[in-house]
Amino acid sequence: MSFLPALGDLLVGAVELLALALAPPFFSPAPPPGGGSLSGGIAAAAVLAALVVGAGRLRTRPGGRAGRGAAVLIGAAVAAALVAADVFRGDRAPLGRGVLFVGVPLWAGLALLAGGVAERRFGGRARLLAPALVAAAFGVLLAGAAGWLLSPERMWLAALARDGDDAVAIEALTGAALRGKRYDAVQAVLDRCLAANPGACACLARRADVAVRTGPPARALAEARAAFARCPASASARASAAEALAIHGEPVKAEQEARAGLAMGDDGRLHHALALALDRSGRAAEALEEARRAVKLGAGRDASLALGSLAIRAGDLEAAAEALGPLVAADPGDAAAQYDLALVADRRGEYNRAREGYLAALRADPQQAQARYNLVFLTLRQGALAEARHHLERFAAAFPGDPQRAVLARAVEEAARKAGASP
Repeated sequence: MSFLPALGDLLVGAVELLALALAPPFFSPAPPPGGGSLSGGIAAAAVLAALVVGAGRLRTRPGGRAGRGAAVLIGAAVAAALVAADVFRGDRAPLGRGVLFVGVPLWAGLALLAGGVAERRFGGRARLLAPALVAAAFGVLLAGAAGWLLSPERMWLAALARDGDDAVAIEALTGAALRGKRYDAVQAVLDRCLAANPGACACLARRADVAVRTGPPARALAEARAAFARCPASASARASAAEALAIHGEPVKAEQEARAGLAMGDDGRLHHALALALDRSGRAAEALEEARRAVKLGAGRDASLALGSLAIRAGDLEAAAEALGPLVAADPGDAAAQYDLALVADRRGEYNRAREGYLAALRADPQQAQARYNLVFLTLRQGALAEARHHLERFAAAFPGDPQRAVLARAVEEAARKAGASP
C-alpha cells in the first residue's frame, strides 16, 4: 500500500476508534477497512485536528488545573487512537482491541472537563458530582459492550452480528481452521455466528465452503444454493455458489453466476470464483488474469493460492513466488502454500529451498502425498539415494494404495542400479 492510502486508513481508523471508545455498544468493534480513500482521509484528519485544537483551548476554558488536565488527557486519547489504529490491524485486528487504551484517557478527560464546567457554573459542590456522573456513564457504556470487550473472537462475532456479510470477520474467525482442515472448529464458530445472526451471509457462505471441502457434490451444491437463495445480494454467497459449481463440474454455470455478480459490483471473491470456472473450462490464460484481479482486490488467501498455482502452470515462476511468499510468511502451517512455493523452488533448481518447502508442507499436513512424491525425485536428482529410499518408505507407509508408489519404487531401483554400476 502506498503512503497516502496507508495514511488515510490510519486516520480513518483513529477516528473510528475514538467513536468506538466514546460509545462502545453503538459501533462495530471491527469496522470495515477504510480503503484509504482521499476524501475519507481528509475528513478524518479534519476531525482529529478539531479535537486537538479543541483540547488545546481547554487549557484556558474552563481554566485551572481541570482544563489543563482535560486538555492533556484528550490529547493523549487522540495520540493513543493513532497508535492503536496502526497496531490493531492485519494479524492483530480487530480495531476494538484498542478501546480501553483510548477510552480511559478520553473519558477521564471528559470527566475533568465536566468537573471544571460544573464548578464554574454551579459552585464547588458540583465539581465532584459531575465527574462522578461522567464516570458512571462510561461504566454503563462499557457494561453494554462487556460481551465482546476483552475477547478478539467475540469482537469479530459482534461485527458479524452487525454486518452479516463481513468477509474480513469470517476469515479472521475461521480461515486458519479451514486451511488446517479443522472443520469441527469452523462449524462451532459458524453455529455461534448464526445463533447471533441467522441471516449472516458470510457465515452461510462459509458453511457452504465447508460443505464443498467435506461433503459429496450434491450436499455442497445444496448448501451453496441455500446460502445464495437466502442472500442473493451477497458477494460472499454468490461467490460460494460459483465456486461450488466450478469445483463440482459445472464451470459454465459457475461462470454465469460469477459474471452476474460482477455486473452488480466489482468484488475480489467473485473474480476468484470466475478464475476457478475459467480454469476448469480449459481457459487458463483468462483464469490467470481473473486471479490477478482477485488478488489485487484483496480476495484473500484462496485467491493468492489460485494465482500461484495458475502462474506455476503458465511458467511464470516469479509471479507465483510473489503470490505465495506472503502466504507462507503469514502462516508457515499453510500446507498448500508451502507445497506450491516448494514447487516453484524445485522448478528453479533450488534444491535446499525445495526440500525444506516440501518437508514444511508435510509437517503441516502429513497427508500431502504429492510433497512426499516430489521429495523422492528431488533427492534422486541430487544423488541422495539413501534419503530418496527414506521418502519412498514413508510414502509407502502413509499411502499404501497409491499407484504412484510403484512409479517411485521403479525410479529408486533404477537409481540404485546405476549407482551400483558406477565405477
